[in-house]
Amino acid sequence: MELPDGSGTYVASEIALLRSFADLEIQPSPLEPADNEGDWLYRIIFNPSEKVTGAEEIVVSFHKDYIQINTEYYLPADGVSYESILEWAEGISEYFLK
Repeated sequence: MELPDGSGTYVASEIALLRSFADLEIQPSPLEPADNEGDWLYRIIFNPSEKVTGAEEIVVSFHKDYIQINTEYYLPADGVSYESILEWAEGISEYFLK
């Protein structure tokens, strides 16, 4: 888990985090986001390469209007507020980083 200011923490074997992320209702988007890819608000790195050797690193970045997972873009499913997804990310980051 990481914030743009560089603060972060490693969370080992946090299955609840994986399950709650999997419950987010997002869908792939063919759109090219207007925001800069480096302009993220929250970031979660699953299997960080510096901690997990030989594992596939997955970077999930929460931006102002979209989610980026590695090089793919995602938007909320119909009827889902993106604000609720950002609230989820904020709550997760507050729990683990503070």
